[in-house]
Amino acid sequence: MEIEPSPLALAWREKQISKAKATDEYIFYNETKKDRTPNDPTTPRVDLKRGKKVWVAKYNEWRRRLHRYREQHQKEFDEFMGDVFIPIQCSVCKIETKLECLCCSLPFCNSECQKQIKHKC
Repeated sequence: MEIEPSPLALAWREKQISKAKATDEYIFYNETKKDRTPNDPTTPRVDLKRGKKVWVAKYNEWRRRLHRYREQHQKEFDEFMGDVFIPIQCSVCKIETKLECLCCSLPFCNSECQKQIKHKC
């Protein structure tokens, strides 16, 4: 049965896909995978005319396939992340992190440390 997704549902689906595409796993997959095969992860279509349960199942399967791809290429993933991720220290507690304040680029490791940052902006 075809169910036309509402504008709200479409926006939610787009947001979920955007979040997933921002992960290190997806970036690694997208940057390293040259020749795609039918068994490779395929991003679920936002406009799929199915209910939420069906779409979420397809989304979850896509994420599981991305996890499997990373696990199958763990050594390459670690090397790739070593090239991409330059560890920085939290401005407050000095723990390694990759999070930075959007307004002043000061590093922080969690929301508590983010609140304690003495912003330059």
